[in-house]
Amino acid sequence: MKKSLLVCIALLGTINSVFGQTEPVPSYFIVTDPDGYVNVRDEPSNTGWIREAVRSLSVVELDPADEVADDWIYCRYRGRAYGDFGYIHRSRLTPVDPVTAALIAKYAESESYYEVYAFSAEMPGLFLFRTFDDSDMTVRDLTCDEILFSGDQMTNFPHPVWGDTISFYCLYFANVTDPQSCLRPLFAHYKPYRKPDGSYDFYTELLPAPRTVFREEARRIVNRLREQSSYPSYWDIIDLFTAYCSGEVEAYDILLGKPCDAALCTEIGTMLSAMDAWRRSKLKPLP
Repeated sequence: MKKSLLVCIALLGTINSVFGQTEPVPSYFIVTDPDGYVNVRDEPSNTGWIREAVRSLSVVELDPADEVADDWIYCRYRGRAYGDFGYIHRSRLTPVDPVTAALIAKYAESESYYEVYAFSAEMPGLFLFRTFDDSDMTVRDLTCDEILFSGDQMTNFPHPVWGDTISFYCLYFANVTDPQSCLRPLFAHYKPYRKPDGSYDFYTELLPAPRTVFREEARRIVNRLREQSSYPSYWDIIDLFTAYCSGEVEAYDILLGKPCDAALCTEIGTMLSAMDAWRRSKLKPLP
């Protein structure tokens, strides 16, 4: 009995320290419908009008002041500013543990989120946060309280693939003879895996594989652009990406340290992200 009481006190203390205040923490639920979505209704009944269908792995919020009608939960299924409410049957919801709920509430308050998703049912501490401008999604491992991967306008909006992957894309050239005529998207698929210490990392696959050149040519590219004092052109950025994927890792530091004009900063950010994805693609997930 004493042990249980001490555990409860410790848990309450953790929640209060994370949430930063003593008022009740909202309860969160993950939609876990086997059909891949759940219907949100305007009344606690299967005959109620369907307001909207919400994807599985979406996180919905039950405010402490909201009502619970038998097996139906009246919850907010969008960000707090939008105020979209409706009833979802309890059998289609999995509760989030109190400590993780407190962390979600903390991030939600500070970042004006639009939606929150669980990354996968097998990884309960990993969540996706989407902000109001619909151009940023951040993956956070709430058990470690750190950012694992962030996508923004530089890498294009990352799209969750429900289950176990997210992806973003950037541009690269695949045609050696005429690169200007062959601009294609390069897809980087991020697949999470749990490391032996319990934390997460991402195994990355780039599809299709980026163009490479002989090592001597890659070295010439790096040497040329290392000495160049002017702003890099768009073609210089492409060349550094190609050199990096061809084995000249110094290309990343050169690109990172180059000043740029406002028109090319986005492209530099995109290529730096692509280089990081290429590096990650060489890492193999631990068994």
